[in-house]
Amino acid sequence: MPKTLLPISHHLAELRIRIIYCIFSILITFLTCYYFSEQLFYILAKPLMDQNTENIPNLGKRNFIYTDITEAFITYIKISLLTSVYVCFPVIMYQIWIFLVPGLYDYEKKKLGFFCLLSFVLFSLGVCIAYFLIFPVAWKFFLSFELASHYNALEIQLQPKINQYIILVIRILFLFGLCFQFPIYLIIFVQMNLITPTWFIRRRNISCVFSFIVAAMLSPPDVISQIILVIPLLLFYELAIFTMKLLEVYRNI
Repeated sequence: MPKTLLPISHHLAELRIRIIYCIFSILITFLTCYYFSEQLFYILAKPLMDQNTENIPNLGKRNFIYTDITEAFITYIKISLLTSVYVCFPVIMYQIWIFLVPGLYDYEKKKLGFFCLLSFVLFSLGVCIAYFLIFPVAWKFFLSFELASHYNALEIQLQPKINQYIILVIRILFLFGLCFQFPIYLIIFVQMNLITPTWFIRRRNISCVFSFIVAAMLSPPDVISQIILVIPLLLFYELAIFTMKLLEVYRNI
């Protein structure tokens, strides 16, 4: 049962404490991540560096460049900050949990804890799929446009700027993680009685087309990457329908 209502000043003081904890944890993690920023950059660049250079056999080791004197430093700051936020996400959710729990019923606590855990797991799953499956395929496709110099012809080589590369990588990782939140959105809509499982079942064909459109917009422009993103979206749609049916059965018991 929710506790007795407390004055607004008490809630504001509690909220300030939770925000301070979140900021402090992110700051400590950021300093640690910045110390290992070169290793973090290597991890993000590895899918590109692992690609062979069969189009240009004499290319040798692939290099990154920066054209602004502060570009490398700012890039390391971005990597460290975003990594620290991701690593501290469970801590942030825990602080939110502590702030909200006193005003929730027991069943609301269980739902909130379940959605927080599921959100982090699905986001991490989307990031892993993008890193281990999408990047190797996408980078191989883009590197196929490199050309070696034959008979004094034009030679085309990729020399990626570190800032542009990191922005592209982070954007793709975030979008995949966001797409993998799809089941949570559906379950929340059902819990709010905005939609029903029958509504989803009748629009399965539309959702299939929409999934392909989303995959084409968010994934790199090659068919394999789009299919890799479409398959989880379709599976999540069916899993959401199955979960909604279970919730209906649970309500009727």
